[in-house]
Amino acid sequence: MVTKIIDLDLKDPNIVPAIHVSKLDSGLRAFEFHLYDGDAIYQIPSNVSITIQGTKPDKNGFVYGCNYTQSTGVVIANCAEQMTTVVGDVVCQLVLVDTNNKRVASFVFILVVHKSATDSDTVYSESDLAYANEVLNNLQSVGAYADALNNLNAKVNRIQMTYISSEERINFNNPA
Repeated sequence: MVTKIIDLDLKDPNIVPAIHVSKLDSGLRAFEFHLYDGDAIYQIPSNVSITIQGTKPDKNGFVYGCNYTQSTGVVIANCAEQMTTVVGDVVCQLVLVDTNNKRVASFVFILVVHKSATDSDTVYSESDLAYANEVLNNLQSVGAYADALNNLNAKVNRIQMTYISSEERINFNNPA
């Protein structure tokens, strides 16, 4: 998993960090937020839940729970597919809510979702398809050779060789 570390400061909300991701990134990314209250580590209250929330450019939103370590002010959020489905700037917040459903704090950042290099509308060149098929066939051949080599190695490991010394003599018939 790729982890991106982001510093967020409660006292300086005008500095809004941006996290760059590709469209449909998910499962491979995690965000590690280090929360600050000015120069000090933000002390996460003991009675809160933390969510990552955002609104995508298509006006659809998402909310996901986060894990956190209270003493270190570190919050971990996994990148979910819904966060990256729409290209553009996704305004996001870490929101801390206490047991009385009162918002205790929020930290703002931007998730910048970039267009993927290819998508479902991409038309691939014939030469690229041929090359891709060639690579795939070669990989399958390598796999077949590897299987054959493993089978041969297993057979060699089952062979037992025993050497028994022998004595051979040559008799010369000496005609007189």
